[in-house]
Amino acid sequence: MKKLEFNTSLSQEQIEDNFKNVNFFDEVMDGLEEALAYEKGTSKAETIARKRTLPNIDVLEIRNSLSDEDLNSAVCRIESLISTMPEESIIVADVGNNEFWVSRACV
Repeated sequence: MKKLEFNTSLSQEQIEDNFKNVNFFDEVMDGLEEALAYEKGTSKAETIARKRTLPNIDVLEIRNSLSDEDLNSAVCRIESLISTMPEESIIVADVGNNEFWVSRACV
């Protein structure tokens, strides 16, 4: 599988501004509830549904690829550092990448 790459001219702040009023989990839940209502025949009048066949994809390959992306050199270095610390140590990581890297290193 070809490695995916995302390029943009937007700054991190602009990207975050674009999504500040979006709750992805609520939107996905709403969509799933509408799909279920459509299947039961109880959907709203304005609901439009199209059934499509999904492409034949190797889910395990995609999952492994995404997992490999999560385990980058920062995670490996943090994991190495954590392994040398006493078991009762406290680790403080701020929000964002640092917190994510530490959580991945502790898995």
